[in-house]
Amino acid sequence: MTHISTSNPLPPVLAGPILRRLEPGRLALWLVGSVPLKFTLLLAPAGESPRSVTLDATNCRIIPIGRHAFLHLIDVALSEPLPQDTVIAYDLVATLANGVEANIAQWAPHLLHEDATQPTLVLRSRADDILFGSCRKPHHPARDGWREPTSCWPGTSGRPTHDRPCSCYVATRFMLMTWPAPCWRPSTH
Repeated sequence: MTHISTSNPLPPVLAGPILRRLEPGRLALWLVGSVPLKFTLLLAPAGESPRSVTLDATNCRIIPIGRHAFLHLIDVALSEPLPQDTVIAYDLVATLANGVEANIAQWAPHLLHEDATQPTLVLRSRADDILFGSCRKPHHPARDGWREPTSCWPGTSGRPTHDRPCSCYVATRFMLMTWPAPCWRPSTH
């Protein structure tokens, strides 16, 4: 991978990646960029050889949102299942128009814990620990309400992998709909 220098622009990522669905044989992520982006997904389960998936029209749908935002719906079916209850490092390497590649550590270093070079995930075999939060009232004085809960996760204080929540949910006062939208009709009263 060619590393970017200060003279090269970073990929224009506006939000994400957001892990939407995690299964041993399937991963779904969302990301918003200010232009359509080309990515390679890297997966590195602990103790296994790293895997690389080039994202194309079959596994990355790009939807324009107005003029300056493009939703990247990444949905990858894996030929070899990922292990459960194991730390899996992942990365999205963006290839820019000039051929330069940039990974998450370069375009979103704030998403990494401490000295990590890549974000990680764990596919839990059992849904026994769910972290629930609200965007309306953070329960910690930090600017980011998620800063305190994520500081307790493994990789930040030496806690074991099984202590990581199996999923996180954020409540909001706005109605959020996922695609495809469920059959829902507003009341006419």
